[in-house]
Amino acid sequence: TAPSIFVRDGAQISASTNASGAGGNVRLAANQIEISGTTPNNQPPSIPGVASQAASFNGIPPNSYLGGFIPTSNFPGPSGTQYPSGVFTQTSAASTGAAGALTIEAQQLTVQNQGAIAATTFGTQSAGNITIRGNSDPASLANQVTLDNGSI
Repeated sequence: TAPSIFVRDGAQISASTNASGAGGNVRLAANQIEISGTTPNNQPPSIPGVASQAASFNGIPPNSYLGGFIPTSNFPGPSGTQYPSGVFTQTSAASTGAAGALTIEAQQLTVQNQGAIAATTFGTQSAGNITIRGNSDPASLANQVTLDNGSI
């Protein structure tokens, strides 16, 4: 368990599947977890050596946000897409495996300024479960979840 985890300015923690296998699970455990904001100027997350070009996504409306999406030179993402800070599990449209589970354990969880927590599926199998629970430390403060222009 970490003292604090901050996921800000378009940073993302994610696990996904693009094939027949199941997606990985994500577990965060900390006294304080904050998920806040989007990428600056609604630009895709920066990955060294990856080109940033506009492309067409079938079935995803313009100006949607894509949690857990990592752009590549072959599939960089639509222009104007917002990339939220967040924690995600998901399946791609081509996958036949299920998304993994997402577990967050914290005394204080804050999701704000378009930050997001999501388990989604674009494939044929189910999205993963999301579990949010307080720490088990009896000496700590009361458990608290705050949503301020964020989503779970």
